[in-house]
Amino acid sequence: MDILIVLAVIVVIIAIFLIVTYNTLVKMRENVREAFKAISIALEERLRTVGGVIDAAKKYMDFESDVLQKVVQARSGLQNALKSSNTREAAQANDRLQNAFQGLNVQLEAYPDLKASELMANAQASFTQTAQKIASHQNYFNGTVREYNKKIKVFPTVLFASIFGFSEETYYESEQAVQSKVNDADLNRSLNF
Repeated sequence: MDILIVLAVIVVIIAIFLIVTYNTLVKMRENVREAFKAISIALEERLRTVGGVIDAAKKYMDFESDVLQKVVQARSGLQNALKSSNTREAAQANDRLQNAFQGLNVQLEAYPDLKASELMANAQASFTQTAQKIASHQNYFNGTVREYNKKIKVFPTVLFASIFGFSEETYYESEQAVQSKVNDADLNRSLNF
C-alpha cells in the first residue's frame, strides 16, 4: 500500500513537471512569435514608406525606371516574405530592399530638386526611423529566440521538447549584420596581430 502511494506521488510530480514544462515552452514560443510580429509590423511600415519614396521619385525620375523597378521588386519580395512568416526570408528580403533603396539614394544625388523636396525628405526620414525600429525589434526578437532555444536544449527539458513539438527557432539576422560582424572580427584580429 505504501508503495502505491509513493508511486502515485511520483506520477503526480512527473505530471506536474511535464505540465509546467509544456506551459513554459508554449509561453516562450508565443513570445518569439510576438517578437517576430513586431518586426513584421515595422517591415510593413517600411513598405508603406518605400511606396511614398517611389511615388515622389517617379515625379522626377522618368527615365531612371530601372532603379525604381529594383526598389519595387525588392518591396514586393519583402511583402511576400512577410506573408510566409519565415524569419530568414524576411531578413533577406529586407536586405534586398535596403540595397535597392541605397541604389536609389545614389541616383538621387543627380536630382537636387527631388532630394530637396519635402515629400522626399519626409519619406527618407521615415525610412531611417523604420530601420531603427526594425533594429530595436530585431534585438528583442533575437533575445527571445536565444532564451527559447536555450530552454529547449537544457536538461531535463531537452528530453520532452521535441516530443511536445518544440524545435529551435531561427534568429533574425540580415546579411549586412553578419557581414559587419565578420568585418569587425577581421579588424579585431588584425589589431591583435
